[in-house]
Amino acid sequence: MRLQEWELLRMKWLSIPVAACAISSFAAAPLFGRSAVQNDSTEISLRIERNFAAPREKVFGLWTDSRAVAKWFLPPDQAHWTEPPTFEARPGGRFSLRLVSKEEFYDLHGTFREVRAPEKLVLTWQWDKDSPLAGSPGDTEVSIEFLARGARTDVVLTQFGFRNEESRGQYERGWNRCFRELDKLLAEVPAESIARWKELIRVSSPGVALEHATVIDGTGAPAKQDQTIVIAGGRIAALGPSGSVDIPASVERVNLAGHTALPGLVGMHDHLFYVSNFFHTDDLLAHDMPFSYPRLYLANGVTTIRTTASFEPYADLEIKRKVDAGTLIGPKIHVTSLCIEGEGYPLTQLHVLTGPEDARRTVEYWAREGATSFKLYTDVTRVEAKAAIDEAHRWGLTVTGHLCSIGFREAAELGIDNVEHGLWVDTEFASDKQPDVCPADYNASAVDLDVNGDAIQSLIKTLVDHHVAVTSTMAAWEQFVSSPPAAIQQVLDVLSENDRKVYEAGLLLDRKKMTDGSSREKERLTRMLKKEMEFERAFVRAGGLLLAGSDGVFEAVIAGFADQRELELLVQAGFTPEQAIQIASLNGAQFLKEASRIGSLEVGKQADIMIVKGQPAKNIRDIENVELVFKDGIGYDSKKLIASAKGQVGIH
Repeated sequence: MRLQEWELLRMKWLSIPVAACAISSFAAAPLFGRSAVQNDSTEISLRIERNFAAPREKVFGLWTDSRAVAKWFLPPDQAHWTEPPTFEARPGGRFSLRLVSKEEFYDLHGTFREVRAPEKLVLTWQWDKDSPLAGSPGDTEVSIEFLARGARTDVVLTQFGFRNEESRGQYERGWNRCFRELDKLLAEVPAESIARWKELIRVSSPGVALEHATVIDGTGAPAKQDQTIVIAGGRIAALGPSGSVDIPASVERVNLAGHTALPGLVGMHDHLFYVSNFFHTDDLLAHDMPFSYPRLYLANGVTTIRTTASFEPYADLEIKRKVDAGTLIGPKIHVTSLCIEGEGYPLTQLHVLTGPEDARRTVEYWAREGATSFKLYTDVTRVEAKAAIDEAHRWGLTVTGHLCSIGFREAAELGIDNVEHGLWVDTEFASDKQPDVCPADYNASAVDLDVNGDAIQSLIKTLVDHHVAVTSTMAAWEQFVSSPPAAIQQVLDVLSENDRKVYEAGLLLDRKKMTDGSSREKERLTRMLKKEMEFERAFVRAGGLLLAGSDGVFEAVIAGFADQRELELLVQAGFTPEQAIQIASLNGAQFLKEASRIGSLEVGKQADIMIVKGQPAKNIRDIENVELVFKDGIGYDSKKLIASAKGQVGIH
């Protein structure tokens, strides 16, 4: 392939990853389970298998403690309890759950037929009246088996007596939503993991007081000086001015004078793969980095990521499972499926759809396997996109897109939830745009338009009116401008020898292009980066939800480091440091429906906190000085994590 074609391919390829639980609209997928339907002449039944990273006694307890059930059974964004659930976990004991959804009251109740702690529960399951709740009315029976697998637990749920396949399918999606909530309740670092990673952990005390820090809380509020944060049980127990916060005598005290505490970043376009040598050879393969990438995200303050598509979805799911179990170090992971893609993109690792039914089937398959979001890619058709979006929404899951064949306005009207990369990739302004076709001029087609003009303002209104979020990935696009910044030494140190050479060869190539008269495209892309900054500011002013991610998958644009650079570019775009941090933390948590747990520094939330030396509220470049990163109250040494990944990016 000619050099110019490689450059175009590189541009187009950028960013590719490369109810209550039983309420149908709350439905979702198992993370690592299988589900099946057993049919005979008398009944329709459902079986779901799922593995949890916790001992059997603990998992069993979450099914018999009414306070725990109240946390995992009900999705708060859709309904709420009218009174606390009641559970009498004994043979013949009753349970009752009363909730309100869409201003209607519904009662679920039943009887425990068998209680064999911590091995098995069997209970009847009945809604009191017809409702939009899956399976109601009608009586079914639920059996839950708990099988010990060392420090983990297999759960096998079987439900019998459905009236029809539709009811069974609604319950399947609803139970899997419950299982995801159970996973979150069980998320804690096992003691054996703390021992295993003790050289990389600086703080592991059950109680910690972070004293005299500047705090940027992630809500967009101005930084506050001389604050103290008390961590207990993996959560923020207290936060306020130093001297006004009660500090228990037993906690470990850490003096953070001269440092700033801010919420762990929520990376909304953060892949787990890297593309070694992709742009300069005929090797068209990308591979997951299960060792180096999770460590680098966490080391650089990214405590939660959405993978935003994958070449190796099963690898992503296994990385998540191992991080949850404590056998790998890394952030909390929300797994996106492989790309939903049509014909046209020249990568062997992408599945090419055969039509809308294939799109629907692909979404259903990966929802069952554990993906919690989906990504449309550059050559998908509108009918394929619509089928994928509808199926994902049927499972209660979201769809984003790095689009080309479909413009942003069309995607919004089809029901997409999120678009990636911003105005940079929106092709609806290209002069040669044809329906369902990715045009030749597929990037930066809006470079000469006025952001305040009717065309872009109308687009922004459409996105906002349809509640479509936009993910900013300027750190990745910056590499295509006329003078991209040189990689910092820490980045060069973690690249493999081969990938460092590839990066240096790319720099030499760019320098040559800047002197041989072929720099016009570089200058055009430089203008487009500025246009993208204007667009993102205008989108936020109009009420849009702006997210942030790194898309760190090539050369020196890599996990964690690129997330920090993204923050710097948001400030360069005109946001205050506090606003940029909100975009990169709380906004992402809100989109993931995780804002009650993560995304900001507030009492009761999980202690996901990055500690940097300096004052990023005054100088955003201080965001690069990460020293300590707390995830669920465990403080990891940033420098040691980075050192442990030396020379590994591109290999491991």
